[in-house]
Amino acid sequence: MQYRSMKFNMADINTILQALVPKDKRFYPLFEKSANSLCDMSSAMHEGLKGSDVERINMLDTIRTFEKQGDAITDAIVREANAIFLVPFDREDIHELAIVLDDVADYIYGASKRINLYKPKQIHHNMIAIAKLINEQCIALAQAVQELPEMYYSEQVQKSIAIIRNNEKRAEELRDQTLVELFENDVDAIEKMKISEIISVLTKSADSAEVAASVIEGILVKVS
Repeated sequence: MQYRSMKFNMADINTILQALVPKDKRFYPLFEKSANSLCDMSSAMHEGLKGSDVERINMLDTIRTFEKQGDAITDAIVREANAIFLVPFDREDIHELAIVLDDVADYIYGASKRINLYKPKQIHHNMIAIAKLINEQCIALAQAVQELPEMYYSEQVQKSIAIIRNNEKRAEELRDQTLVELFENDVDAIEKMKISEIISVLTKSADSAEVAASVIEGILVKVS
């Protein structure tokens, strides 16, 4: 009987070891905290925009608190990714997902700061509409993140990602619609600038949520 010799290089051995040794699971709760914080931030934004001037001031304080918490979570994820040997999925994907979730928070916070700084004479109805879309995106993101431990591109994840992408497209449509309205109607030039800037930053948050959805999709497609 003849036996074939089997040759393994170090890359093969490392791949086998990576497959056999249990992966560190500590990232999943951190990502869930990050996504849940986005839900709280986006809800505060939506409710604040619908409320009074005083409620909008309180909105900024609330969002600032969540934004600081989000920064701490992002830092924790990056530290853990750099410190441990075996991670549940690609280290680059861990970094990218942490950063892009933080981007969603940064743009929500940025919009709230501009509202407080610029003090537009009135809150444009499309600001409220886009804030609602962002809140729905964040809820869908949280649902998708909860599915990460399963490492499976499930129907639920696909539904969540579809919501995020549809809302991103709708947010861009509302932004463009708002700009057309502002420049077609007799609106004060300074107010045009204020509303345009706020709407633009809100839309960037929706864009970042779509990027986060794509990162999650990429992770799960690779491992499914």
